[in-house]
Amino acid sequence: MGTQSGSRVLPAPGSGGAKLVKFLTSSVRLGLTAVWQPRALYREFYKKPEPLRELPNRAGEVVVLTGGTRGIGLQVLTKLLQSGFHVIMGCRSLLAGGEVIASIRAVGITTGSCQVLELDLKSLKSVYTFAATVLQEVDRIDLLINNAGVMFSPYEITENGYESQFQVNYLSHFVLTSLLLPRVKETSLRVDKHVACRIVNVSSVANYGGKIDFDELEECKVYVSTKAYADSKLCQILHTRYLDTILRSEKHIKVNVLAVHPGTIVSELWDNLPRFILVIANAVKGILQTTEDGANTIIYTALSPKLEGIGGVYIANCEIVPPNQQVENVHVQQQLWERSLELGKL
Repeated sequence: MGTQSGSRVLPAPGSGGAKLVKFLTSSVRLGLTAVWQPRALYREFYKKPEPLRELPNRAGEVVVLTGGTRGIGLQVLTKLLQSGFHVIMGCRSLLAGGEVIASIRAVGITTGSCQVLELDLKSLKSVYTFAATVLQEVDRIDLLINNAGVMFSPYEITENGYESQFQVNYLSHFVLTSLLLPRVKETSLRVDKHVACRIVNVSSVANYGGKIDFDELEECKVYVSTKAYADSKLCQILHTRYLDTILRSEKHIKVNVLAVHPGTIVSELWDNLPRFILVIANAVKGILQTTEDGANTIIYTALSPKLEGIGGVYIANCEIVPPNQQVENVHVQQQLWERSLELGKL
């Protein structure tokens, strides 16, 4: 997702020394809690996720998917169509969305249906418009997959005045979820609905390197792209936990919220990293997971009967694993929720 009109790429704030300290602190936190744990290493670099043996038939049901024109999202879209869903895909380019659907049909996949709507996650106005159109188009939403995102971007302020990774990866999806949630809850109560509705937030192992600081949540005083990315992914999991808790308190509502790390996968999202890191990443690419593996983990999280009734959890490689310890802090969960409502103008 490149720069759009109304957003501004600016020099990254903060001195060189402050940036280095922030980068090292985040990297050490990530390394100690995730990378250097034997089980995490096994899960990340050796074990392959176990895909669903058979995709369920979900004909007549509706899924809203953000992204889906490339990489993992494209694989997820393909599997959703194979399951028979009517997919509403939100993406920045209607042309790219149409070309993707044509390419899927060209390889012989005829099941399911797809409607492409414009969605620019760097604009809250676009999010509101997209949500309003979705609610006009369909009378049910069985599944919401918040998949689209950016990674390690240069310092950029959106038209809403927020740091772009925070808004694209987290805040815009928070707003979208809030706007669509009444329809998701209505769907969970339908007499023809035999499984819970799900909301899936595609997060990252980078969440372990994050730490929420409300003094610079939406605007970084010292900008380090990797730390900003980690914080945005941690926000997703905090939102997952808190929203699931709220929904469980509502009688008869059957909506589960889950966060998922699709695996460490070298893709075009890595292009903003320094060249020497890309060289190393490409050298070990053979032992990392593929986009197909990543899609399998997301589809498992979205559709597996093994997760029926389970919510508020973080999943990696088709396993429920502990996320960043800050996720357990209810005060942080609630403060982020209230701040997000304010920032999203809800």
